[in-house]
Amino acid sequence: MKKIITLLLLVSSAFIFSQNRQDDKLPIISKEIKGQIISANGWKKNQYGKWVTAKNKIPYDIEQQFKSLINFEVYSLGNSGQNFISYQLKDVKINDTTYSLLIEKYRDGFYKYETIQEGWVNSNSYKYYVFDKNQLENLKKINDDSIHTFEILLLQNDEKHFINLSTISDNVIAKEINSVIKDPTPYTKKTLFITIRKFKSKNIIQFFISTYYYGFSEDMYYETDLLNFNKFLKLE
Repeated sequence: MKKIITLLLLVSSAFIFSQNRQDDKLPIISKEIKGQIISANGWKKNQYGKWVTAKNKIPYDIEQQFKSLINFEVYSLGNSGQNFISYQLKDVKINDTTYSLLIEKYRDGFYKYETIQEGWVNSNSYKYYVFDKNQLENLKKINDDSIHTFEILLLQNDEKHFINLSTISDNVIAKEINSVIKDPTPYTKKTLFITIRKFKSKNIIQFFISTYYYGFSEDMYYETDLLNFNKFLKLE
């Protein structure tokens, strides 16, 4: 009888503790896309003083004798790897607070044999940035024909290299955000710099987005029309 009672106590204890096991409550990413841009022309004045352009990338500044390689292997990724597939803005709810989530997808690649730069493999990568959504309100205060750089303070950010973008879902990103929330020590909070120059009379926007502050180079930027950019970040 004593053995039976002991067994029942063990079973009931295990049951009680099992009821306390709960999965992490993941951040909730909105299904609605708040803003998006999938096309813009990258412009750069190269070392010879000539303007060159390419869709969705800042062209690689390559020596004249090698210009045929401009779309070959690592050169195809643009100057310092500056290119994008899309920028997408969503809301993300973490605990009881709603933040902005910016997802940047871009083309990437690597050499299987890095030391001899052989065996190039095309791939894709992405970055995400989480920040207080009120910071975007400042973008509506810019003047025409003036250069404005906005410093967006990040709650967190991360980058994932060489992945199949078709496997990236809101749930995958939510899990990654949650992993940083649980263990933030390997990460340092950064600043996202969004630099914009608006020419309303010409109906164009020049812009550059990076966690590194380059200032605004009049020799290197993305350019698109005002309507296209407003679908991504509203300026008015």
